[in-house]
Amino acid sequence: MAASALVLVGTWTGTTVSAAPRSSLSPYDVQESTAYLTARYQVSADEALRRLELQNRIPELQQRISKLQPDAYAGMWLDQDHGGVLVIGSTATAQATLVTASEEDAAHIRVQQARWSLRDLQATAQDITAKLQATSGSSYQVVADQKLDAVAITPHKAKGQDPRGQQAIDALAAASHGKITVLAPRLPGPENAEPENPSRTPAEPQRGYTQPCPVANCWPPMMGGYRLDIKRSDGSEVWGGCSAGFNVKGDKNGQAYVLTAGHCLLPKHHPGDDDRTYHNGIPVGTKKGAIIEKYQGAFDFDFSFVPYQTTGDSNWADYWINNRAKKNGVFTRCKPGTRPCQPDTTYISGMAAAPDIKKGEVVCAAGSANEETTEDPGGNDRYEAGTHCGQITQFRGIGDTVIIADICSREGDSGGALYSQTNRKAYGTLRGTIAGAHGPCQVGQENSDYITVESSIFEGERKGGNNVGLRVIDDRDNR
Repeated sequence: MAASALVLVGTWTGTTVSAAPRSSLSPYDVQESTAYLTARYQVSADEALRRLELQNRIPELQQRISKLQPDAYAGMWLDQDHGGVLVIGSTATAQATLVTASEEDAAHIRVQQARWSLRDLQATAQDITAKLQATSGSSYQVVADQKLDAVAITPHKAKGQDPRGQQAIDALAAASHGKITVLAPRLPGPENAEPENPSRTPAEPQRGYTQPCPVANCWPPMMGGYRLDIKRSDGSEVWGGCSAGFNVKGDKNGQAYVLTAGHCLLPKHHPGDDDRTYHNGIPVGTKKGAIIEKYQGAFDFDFSFVPYQTTGDSNWADYWINNRAKKNGVFTRCKPGTRPCQPDTTYISGMAAAPDIKKGEVVCAAGSANEETTEDPGGNDRYEAGTHCGQITQFRGIGDTVIIADICSREGDSGGALYSQTNRKAYGTLRGTIAGAHGPCQVGQENSDYITVESSIFEGERKGGNNVGLRVIDDRDNR
């Protein structure tokens, strides 16, 4: 795969529309996002909702400004640390300010002078990527960083391990007059371990539809955040476990899949194609026919598109999604004080495109962890599985294929869904968290890595010979 295949360049086009009134977000539907902002920044629920409303305006504002200023627009991001302000960069600020003046929340939109347009930075990034590929292979990540207003180069090796490449990027930065900046080396990041427990068996099936259902024992339809118990094919009696991300459909081959993390089904404990996944003791998917990739470098991939299995006359896709009225949900687990004590659901409206994902956005994650609660002090003791929210802090990988957010996650959450409660888009699936993290969440001290759904589908389709037609199951599938 060519290095430029996932580099997203150019501008985003669309019809120019007049400013719309503030969107009508339901406070009930964004309770977990609101709770994150109120706890993290000590703001009122009304102020948190205002910030989420402003976040919801990003795609349309970007479309309007980038169409009006294709050679001046320099990107945007949310500054949650300084009042929940949307910052828009432009090399022609007066014209951009006219666009934002009619916004309901114009008082919290700041147009900032940029030295270079996003189009200019993206072209430079693409040029540098090609040059570095020729001299140093895939040892460097090159991105047009909207917040830095520069092309950011991040080594994948510790300083001194690639002297030729380091000399080349230092020279580029020195001659760029601030257009190129070199960041600290990016060493291999964290990966949530797939729990290993020889004595563990899947949770005892629950057939009664009790409220609230635990994430390890829930009922159909399959949802993001549900537990996936994995029977390994290495001849051992070990069961592993991860979390479901999103239901995915192959429009070309007609197959239904569960998207989870690639490391959940790859060696060392998964040498063959016989791994089977279960939820609540009921078959879900099989490794045979799965589309899997796990790679960390210039490109970051960690995905498994696990096909729903057929056993005998039973097609488990029918049980879990095909015969269900709603098949595009992410499970929101009941938490004290956040909503009535019953499980709830965010229904996914589609997939978030890389250009629309911004730093500072509040996003949420759903996962099942190793157990819902555990008394193991070295494991997930006092960690509550389910829904955790935070904000996007940075991106990694060519084409921004990795989202980093200050969200709490633990062993067993791998593969779980990252999504937005404001636009109901699928953003990513969990790869890992801070090495050695365990126990209860520490506000302001958590970070988790998510592989974007867009890049997983892009690469998954390529690995499937472009004959699958992968897409996230969304509202249209419920008609």
